[in-house]
Amino acid sequence: FARENKSLLRFTKCRFDGRVLLRTCTNGSSELMSNLSMSLVSMLYNLQLMQYAGEDGIAPYGVIMYVNFIFISIFIGFAIGSAPIIGFNHGAQNHPELRNVLRKCLLILTAFSLAMAVSALVLAEPLSRVFVGYDPALKAMTVHGLRIYALAFPFMGFAIFFSGFFTALN
Repeated sequence: FARENKSLLRFTKCRFDGRVLLRTCTNGSSELMSNLSMSLVSMLYNLQLMQYAGEDGIAPYGVIMYVNFIFISIFIGFAIGSAPIIGFNHGAQNHPELRNVLRKCLLILTAFSLAMAVSALVLAEPLSRVFVGYDPALKAMTVHGLRIYALAFPFMGFAIFFSGFFTALN
C-alpha cells in the first residue's frame, strides 16, 4: 500500500451513485418480496395455530421451520454459488454456455430436491425427537407435519434457484 501502484485496481475516493443503488435495489426486489411474504405467512400461521391448537400447535410448526431452514440453506447456497457463473456468461453473451450451465443446474436441483424430500420423510421422526422428544403428542404432530411439508422441498429448490437465476441475469 505504501508504494506506487500502476495497476487498474487501487484505492480511490468513492462517490455516491444513486442510479447504481436504485438498479441494485430493483434487481434484489424479488428476494425482498420472498422474505417479506415468508415472514407474513409465518405470522399468519402462528396466529391460526394459536387459535386452533394453542401453544402445542405452534411448537411443531417452529420445529418444521427449523428443519426447513436447514434444508433450504442448501438450495440458497447453490443459487448464490451459481449466480456468478450465470451472470458472467450472460454478460459475455455466451448463450450456449449459459444454456449448458442452466441444464446442469436443473439436473443437480432435481437430484437434490428429490433427495431432500426423501431425507425429510425418512428423518422426520429422528429430527422431531431432537426438538420435541420430551412430549409424545408434540412429537407425533411434528412427525406428521414434517412428512407433509417434505413434499414441498422439490418445488422450493426450483423457486429459490430461479429467483437467484433471474437476479443474476439482472
